[in-house]
Amino acid sequence: MLTAILNTSVLGLSFGDVHLTDRIYSHRIFLSFRNQNSITHLTYDASKETRPSLPAPKKPRPKTVPKSFRVDESALIAVEKEAAAQQVSSNTLVNQILTQFSEFERFAKRINTVKPSSFVFRGLLEAADADKVIELAKTAGSSIPQAFVTAKTGRVDIDSLLDHLRTLSLYAHLYEYSENLDSREQVATLVHDFGLNWSIFLVHYITAMFEQIGVSPKLEMSDRSVILSLPGR
Repeated sequence: MLTAILNTSVLGLSFGDVHLTDRIYSHRIFLSFRNQNSITHLTYDASKETRPSLPAPKKPRPKTVPKSFRVDESALIAVEKEAAAQQVSSNTLVNQILTQFSEFERFAKRINTVKPSSFVFRGLLEAADADKVIELAKTAGSSIPQAFVTAKTGRVDIDSLLDHLRTLSLYAHLYEYSENLDSREQVATLVHDFGLNWSIFLVHYITAMFEQIGVSPKLEMSDRSVILSLPGR
């Protein structure tokens, strides 16, 4: 629950009791009018009148367990240097590395994923013909996500495909991913700086991906973003 209180004594106005919950937005406004002889108080209660879109709930914090490994000394030195450069503990960095392996790398390796630099990737996209980009996106979207999520979760559905999009953001750095959910629709926004051809690719990749489970998402795009909308659940 989020609670915010704002008081503006100069104007004689007081806004209080603003509560944001999962489904109810209650807002009470208190107005005080002062003159020489009296004080008048008015209260407006807009409880439940507004229902804003809320961010998708965060996953619960994963359980941690103690474990000991023997590693090459050179690897340990590299981890300690990198942890110091990032201003995190060696434990945190090792956990990040292992999480990336468990969530992405081990599955990406099975589909022969390569990692060009952003400069090379952007240059290849700019040089590509849009029709070829669309053709490739349709082919890739109709096969790669299904193989990836089946290996990872054992199922292909809306949740696992959305998780695939989150994974490509978090570990492949192909775009920045954000998501909002309300009772009417689920909206995901993908923001990038790879140009129009990358937006074109993503639109057709995502369309083909969801077509495999009989879902037709609404998609909007610009040269720097793609917005994906699905019916609320």
